[in-house]
Amino acid sequence: MPGGASTRRYFRVRHAGATAVAMFVPEGAKAEEIAKPGEHARWPFLEVRDLLAARGVDVPAVYGEDTPRGWLLLEDLGDDTLAAYLTLHPGKKGSLYVRAVEDLARAQASLADLPPARPGPARTEMLSCVSNFNFDWSVTYPYADDVTPLLPAGTIIHIISWHDNTSANKHNPDPNTWLGFGPRSIDDMSFSWISLTYLDQSDFDQRVAARQTAKAARGGFR
Repeated sequence: MPGGASTRRYFRVRHAGATAVAMFVPEGAKAEEIAKPGEHARWPFLEVRDLLAARGVDVPAVYGEDTPRGWLLLEDLGDDTLAAYLTLHPGKKGSLYVRAVEDLARAQASLADLPPARPGPARTEMLSCVSNFNFDWSVTYPYADDVTPLLPAGTIIHIISWHDNTSANKHNPDPNTWLGFGPRSIDDMSFSWISLTYLDQSDFDQRVAARQTAKAARGGFR
């Protein structure tokens, strides 16, 4: 079966008139599925899948798993994608997109009362915002050394990308034409590349202290 943008491989399995999908991840015990081997008994996305299922969200069934050897047996959802289906049934575009958004909102709401993952206060901070991106101008946005974000262990970096696929976008030749390029449809629209440097705790603490000292010397300004 066609794969995605990762190293995963998929096989359709037929048995007793029914089908399922076998997913194989090379080096499953230490693939990209697990950031630090040994931290999780299962792949993190399987834990999230179980959490959603327990809260009534419709997610694919897992029939069997052998993650140390890289195998999962999953419910077969068929070959149709939303984009391919809408190419054949363009009149259903509005209703299906509304349903998709409502399903995503319902899934998000089902997790609203989860306890915090770790003790202590949490905050959300915007690190960068490119509100008027121009492909013909600048495509990289490096920080100056003295304002490069110093993020503590456990930080989650959340990226939101927005693409104007309407006639209001002068760079969009035909908003009514479905486009597909690369393994994922978003490859047509946006791609984010973030460069990270991992620090040990002592180095991180030293850099934070040095930056606070420099800030105080400037009277609290940058």
